[in-house]
Amino acid sequence: MTFKPAVWPRKLRSQHWYGGTSKDSIYHHGWLKNQGHPADLFDGRPIIGILNTWSDLTPCNGHLRDLAEKVKAGVWAATPHLMVHRGRAVVFEDIDDYKAQIDDDALDIDETCIMVLKNCGPKSYPGMAEVGNMSLPSKVLKKGITDMVRISDARMSGTAYGTVVLHTSPEAAAGGPLAVVRNGDMIVLDVPGRRLHLEVSDAELAARLAEWAPREVPPPADMRFCTTAM
Repeated sequence: MTFKPAVWPRKLRSQHWYGGTSKDSIYHHGWLKNQGHPADLFDGRPIIGILNTWSDLTPCNGHLRDLAEKVKAGVWAATPHLMVHRGRAVVFEDIDDYKAQIDDDALDIDETCIMVLKNCGPKSYPGMAEVGNMSLPSKVLKKGITDMVRISDARMSGTAYGTVVLHTSPEAAAGGPLAVVRNGDMIVLDVPGRRLHLEVSDAELAARLAEWAPREVPPPADMRFCTTAM
């Protein structure tokens, strides 16, 4: 195999992402505008990702230099006042349960609550779908609220945003503590203190885990459709 050196000047990735008229370029321009950045932010500049892995709770992903400071406390769009928050858990046992309840006006939830989604990790949701960025309840959105603390064993798209704790491990289907969180439990999220705490006693937690058993449930509805269609 003959090695061929790169031809310089090489076209920057930023030119591919932001410099064209393709669907992807338009999408990336929209993202810049949504984040409040100027359209020419990356003109002539490479896109370099900064990854800080010293904290599992607050991974830091962002762009170079002047933007890096904005992501030290976590995800860009996380709401500052929610970085330290104590709220009542509203639990959804799986994604179908979430979809069935989220827009029901009878759901006992407000913006101070913490949404908890279970059974969306790789064991219980084949492919570990990007469902962790749960949409807020309609009755909360109507109040002008755009963010709440959300916790799940799912993942979410890199283009999603908000105060969201993901990939909780062990996942609910494996019998992790997430599996036994109940409606009404109080949860504390303390990002500066690197702490996510379920306010139940060690004895109560042990008793719940002792009673827990894996659920015998089919895959989520959308996954069943894909399986049938295939």
